[in-house]
Amino acid sequence: MSLSNGRVNGYSIYCRVYREYWDWVQKRNAERYQNTVQHGKNYDAKNMLHVFRLLQMAEEIAREGALRVRRPNREFLLQIRRGEFEYADLVAQAEEQVARVDAAFAASHLPGEPDRAAVEQLLIDTRQRFYAERSKG
Repeated sequence: MSLSNGRVNGYSIYCRVYREYWDWVQKRNAERYQNTVQHGKNYDAKNMLHVFRLLQMAEEIAREGALRVRRPNREFLLQIRRGEFEYADLVAQAEEQVARVDAAFAASHLPGEPDRAAVEQLLIDTRQRFYAERSKG
């Protein structure tokens, strides 16, 4: 590859990245972006909240075999959403949480795969009940 060819490729990549950035700017969620700007931490706080929520839920599933939608640490999650933490601190906490999730699944008594026949039967039963209720109304 010649130097001039490398410049052409570099310029093409630059143009593509530039175009993708402005496409993102045009399509981004303005309210969410303003939240990121307002808290000044330079990370998507709503996305970060979901990272922690999902990691915590994964650990609960592995340890307890249960899924709790309502979170016992709601205030902590809202603090994340408000941008009250530094990005590096959250990343470090998330990495620790990932290690806990990995350890919890390694020690879990949950099966490695779902019982496909049971899941399919549950789906059939649910649909039958749904359509039976729907035909009554």
